[in-house]
Amino acid sequence: MPFFPVEIPPGVYPDLTPYGAEGKWLSSNRIRFRDGLPEPIGGWQKLLASPVLGVPRSMHSWSEIDGTKNVAVGTSTKLYTVQGSTATDITPVRDSGTLGSNPITITSGSALVSIADTAHGLQAGDSATFGGAAAVDNVTVDGEYIVTSITDDDNYVITYTTTADSSTSGGGASVTYSYQLSIGVDSSTFSFGFGAGSWNDSTWNTARTASNTTLDLRIWSMMNFGEDLLASPRGYGLYVWDASVGIGTPAAVVSAAPTAELFILSPDDRHVIALGAGGDPSKIQWCDQGDYTNWTQSASTTAGERQLLSGSKIVTALVTKTEIIIWTDVSVHSLRFVGGDFTFDLSTIGDSNGAFGIAAPVERNGVAFWMANGTFQLYDGTIKDMACSMLRHVFDDIDRAQKDKVTTGMFETRQEIWWFYPSADGGGENDKYVKYNWKDNAWDFGDLDRTSYIDSDVFSAPLATDASGEIYEHELSDHTDEDGAALGEFIESGDIDISNGKQVAFMNRLIPDFVGGPVDITFKSRMTPGSTQVSYGPFNVQASTTNIRPRVRGRRVAVRLDGDVSGVYWRFGRPIADIEPDGEE
Repeated sequence: MPFFPVEIPPGVYPDLTPYGAEGKWLSSNRIRFRDGLPEPIGGWQKLLASPVLGVPRSMHSWSEIDGTKNVAVGTSTKLYTVQGSTATDITPVRDSGTLGSNPITITSGSALVSIADTAHGLQAGDSATFGGAAAVDNVTVDGEYIVTSITDDDNYVITYTTTADSSTSGGGASVTYSYQLSIGVDSSTFSFGFGAGSWNDSTWNTARTASNTTLDLRIWSMMNFGEDLLASPRGYGLYVWDASVGIGTPAAVVSAAPTAELFILSPDDRHVIALGAGGDPSKIQWCDQGDYTNWTQSASTTAGERQLLSGSKIVTALVTKTEIIIWTDVSVHSLRFVGGDFTFDLSTIGDSNGAFGIAAPVERNGVAFWMANGTFQLYDGTIKDMACSMLRHVFDDIDRAQKDKVTTGMFETRQEIWWFYPSADGGGENDKYVKYNWKDNAWDFGDLDRTSYIDSDVFSAPLATDASGEIYEHELSDHTDEDGAALGEFIESGDIDISNGKQVAFMNRLIPDFVGGPVDITFKSRMTPGSTQVSYGPFNVQASTTNIRPRVRGRRVAVRLDGDVSGVYWRFGRPIADIEPDGEE
């Protein structure tokens, strides 16, 4: 009986036809290729006992001078720094002071507490912290609260921990308050109408006409300047968290800095650069060298500005080893530090190559990779399309209204770049990924709900977040499951012709080639590409399995591997099949 090796090259090809996918992998979930062979991705577990508030969209890790490791997490509502397994709220305070006399009103039997503050500027979901409040019957509001609702310009409502015993007002004349930055939106909103915009915009109960304006979701720019953190929520100014002061102090505003869509740091020359500066979507502005508090242009500073002449707005930017790459909605530009009177040189390097979203690019060894509109591209001195085996699979399914949620992550140890994206049926949040392995030049895809991701350059493992506010440690060496549950990984091939499809064949035996396990292997045969598949199995195999007898009959056969056991690692090699002719049909 003749034996034939079963060899399937790396990469998944969902866009191909049944004949086109012959001898290739066709579908996958939570799989990676290592040296050309498929295996499950690493598992993950929660880093914190409780999730952070809001939807995390940005992370940045760095070490302080004394070696303390930090990861900053920017969400739709808060800014945190995480040290070890503890997250501390360092969200900037936008307003503070003392309320008027007896600003607290309670209602018997209700946990809702009304706070009086003239022109408070709050919106529902904002954080308000009080101190020095005298008890109002059984209610003492000292502490932090989330604003429940807005009554009017001068009054708002919080929810107390218990119901009030009476209806009265009080609190005294020494109630202090501090209001954090107002929350941002957690999803982009396009063509909005009634209820859109900030509080007190136009008149109460007035319907706004639908428009072509998009309310952008909140994404943070974050970078370390020495051991300090610089951070900015999109459309706001710049804030600094002084690491030497400690985690109990919120980030403070850099009053001289402009507002911007995003900030980046030119690392070798230490200029902080604002993109979309001062409300101008095409303006680039930078501070004096090494001084992010000085943005004044003069003969004694290197502060300056430039204007992009193509594209309607700056979408995103990325720092590489040799230059800063800036994407507009339709073009790509290079910003290089040259010193002298000009400080930076600005040039156009591509047209019709805009990034898909603000977090769509990633850099490795001076090469930029990004998700563009309908393709994936790279820049290594020249912009090039990446040969991707699943463009239709991704771009026919992506939720373009939420494109700014696309986030990119790199896992250097496994030579992988991940793009997490929201699918059309995913409820508006990232629920899928597409992944590129540059060593094997292979693509694969699957389901995973991650909203931000950073590699293990500072921490021992990559970190990622989901929309519920959980932070996960990924790819732990002793962790091969989904926070205690089975990963649910699988990979399935396209049809493979038996005996070149000229006659019906019979596969009597398979000699597996596995590391680890157990894993289920299923065979699916059919006579022609359009006919119904017949399944054989599943057969449970592992490294110690010497052979299985699937007894598969057909002209074409596909193979599927399913890992459904928690805590199990496996790797599929190159098995040998015992195949013999079985007549014609």
